[in-house]
Amino acid sequence: MRRKGREDEMKRILALAILATASTGALAQQAAAPTPPPYSPPAAPSPMPSVDVMAAACALCHGPEGKAVDMSMNSLAGQPKNNMVNSLNQFRAGTKPATIMTRIARGLSDAEIDAVASYYAARR
Repeated sequence: MRRKGREDEMKRILALAILATASTGALAQQAAAPTPPPYSPPAAPSPMPSVDVMAAACALCHGPEGKAVDMSMNSLAGQPKNNMVNSLNQFRAGTKPATIMTRIARGLSDAEIDAVASYYAARR
């Protein structure tokens, strides 16, 4: 009887030793896992939004299709493209006085300015 109790105790100790060894190995593997590199933005710029999306932002003040409903706002529809490009570049540079347009134009790239100007120049 005494021998059986001793065998059971030895089996428990052996099982605990195996469990402890397995856990230590798993912890070591976790600790050795490489850390991911820090975030870096993508190298390529994000694609330009569609001109319809950009024009929708203009419509809030300048009216649907660039036809102002409030006479205090300029209509954009039918304006010569070069005039619009020049105005947007002046807003962006801060050389043309404005409140909101300066901030909006600073967020536009040259390609976006060209696209919006072409869009509204084609509207009548």
